[in-house]
Amino acid sequence: MLGRLPGRASPHRVARSWTGLYTTLIFIGSSFPLALRGPDVDLGVIHVERPVPIVFVIFDELPMTSLLDENELGAAGKVSSLALRSDNVLWIGTDAGVFKYVPPFTYIRIADKLGSEVGLLSPKVEYIQLDYQENLWVATDLGLNRIAFDDDNDIQAYTTAPVWRRLNEAGVPYPISVISPLAGERCTELLMHPDRDILYIATHGGLSVLDVSPPPVLATDLEKVYVYPNPVDGARGQDELMIGNVDAPVAIDVYNLEGNLVHSQTATQSGDVVWDLTTRSGYFVSSGTYLVRIDNGVSAVVLPIVVVR
Repeated sequence: MLGRLPGRASPHRVARSWTGLYTTLIFIGSSFPLALRGPDVDLGVIHVERPVPIVFVIFDELPMTSLLDENELGAAGKVSSLALRSDNVLWIGTDAGVFKYVPPFTYIRIADKLGSEVGLLSPKVEYIQLDYQENLWVATDLGLNRIAFDDDNDIQAYTTAPVWRRLNEAGVPYPISVISPLAGERCTELLMHPDRDILYIATHGGLSVLDVSPPPVLATDLEKVYVYPNPVDGARGQDELMIGNVDAPVAIDVYNLEGNLVHSQTATQSGDVVWDLTTRSGYFVSSGTYLVRIDNGVSAVVLPIVVVR
């Protein structure tokens, strides 16, 4: 029985709603007895006498789970903000550091930097924000941190000269390059521009703006690129063509002397295999001269190679 209020039977109207999570009962009218049973709950008999509408909410197995409690956060722990990546990794900002939750069971805590270890400027996290490359920006009471999307140990720091001095004097060494023109050391809120790589940083000293555009990818210098071995001699057990002096992605197309495309792929670094000496249909090519076109996205170069069977 949910409850019993003294009263007598009288005409009434009842609005009911049922869900798998909870049951809401809205009683409108004077006093009445009501026997109510439903798919999720058996309330028994309820007597209500009120001059105004009454709402009862009955929770029936609400699917709610605690991800972090005071055991993980510490006695003074408090969640300040959340950020969800496109791969469902959840970042949790707290005043005990940042927690990375990788469903279903993995937790990684990133706390403040101790000595030469990697960490945050401060465990007191005021706000967190993902940029458009899904790097995490962390506003703390001692400045700003950036945690790289693909490496939790790649943490950049931005702070003021007084904080840099205090941290180094306390045995937490930072290079002088972390000193930045932040309006204030305590960063309280972050906001990404809706369509540009611009991060707005609210601080106790004013508003700062930071360009968080990814660094430009420099094109591979095609004058230094080469393919090897050349010739590719099957009698010596050579059955692959590789590329050298590549430090950014390039597109590879191999043609025969008739101008027919034989093979295509990309290479991202020196030593990549760019051709296994097969055609697009999977057959091994015959002996002869072939042309390898290498495109860095800006320009292209064509290198001749010889295959010997």
